[in-house]
Amino acid sequence: MYGPFLYLQIAQDLEAVILSGRMVPGTRLPPVRTLARTYQVHVDTLQHALRMLRQAGLLQMHGRRTFVTGDIGHLRRRRAEKADTLVSALLCALLRLGCTPSDAIRTILELQEGG
Repeated sequence: MYGPFLYLQIAQDLEAVILSGRMVPGTRLPPVRTLARTYQVHVDTLQHALRMLRQAGLLQMHGRRTFVTGDIGHLRRRRAEKADTLVSALLCALLRLGCTPSDAIRTILELQEGG
């Protein structure tokens, strides 16, 4: 990973892993140093990303260990909020291109069907 805001990229990546269910509630994250090596960043950068996720309520600390929150309701709400944001951004972009909402829905359904 590289760029000016690595901690944001890491936070977004981990958030996607958590919200997609690939990391289930209660899962213990690997140690910070291990994650830092995985992302090839300094430990401070990784800790910044984890701090953001804790502030967002996606991670919890128990002693020195970090876990995915067990609050399934919070995770569902957060995933719904992210989906709303993404769909809104997509719809705005399509409208700027001159597509109607019906065009957008049709395109999404066609893509989902593989066509």
